[in-house]
Amino acid sequence: MRSIKEKQSFLKNPLNDVLGSEVKVRILRFLIEKDDCFLASEIARGIEVSSTRTRKVIKELEQTGFIEPIGGGSRKLWHVRKSEPLIKTLKKVFKEEQKNG
Repeated sequence: MRSIKEKQSFLKNPLNDVLGSEVKVRILRFLIEKDDCFLASEIARGIEVSSTRTRKVIKELEQTGFIEPIGGGSRKLWHVRKSEPLIKTLKKVFKEEQKNG
């Protein structure tokens, strides 16, 4: 996976600007594509971003209503809120990205 420090083109990666950060996009893509629940540390490994940064962005995504926890404490499992209308749209966008390489 490409380093976060490398700047991406808005034309090739508009979701980074729409959602505010590449890490948000990576987390959402990971959770949508895997369609399961994960610990924050598992998400961090999966998207190749530090656990600290991943946890910070997970909190931001929780506040927007895109993702929600199952359980509590340090063992929270995270998943996308399938009832969130934008999640359905993002799922389609991510599928198209895969098809178009």
